[in-house]
Amino acid sequence: MRLLYDARYIRTDFHDGVSRFSTELGRALFQRCSHTGDELIFLICDPAQLRLLPDGIRALQLHEPTSILEPTTPQALNALHPDVAETRVMSD
Repeated sequence: MRLLYDARYIRTDFHDGVSRFSTELGRALFQRCSHTGDELIFLICDPAQLRLLPDGIRALQLHEPTSILEPTTPQALNALHPDVAETRVMSD
């Protein structure tokens, strides 16, 4: 199974609630996929996010989730043929 995990909301300056949740959920998914053999791809928007994620992950750098390009994200992700894609919609 191929899973995509949206880690673009992980802050690199300090952890807020969403950032901490995203980091820990990503770690748990990585651990689980390491045992099951499922493929996990982290979606990031800043290479600095990699230092907050487990070593050895596969990552794809996209634009910021608040970018004007965000409506094109589904096309880019569909090209990867995922079985599951986890993303968030944040609002004010």
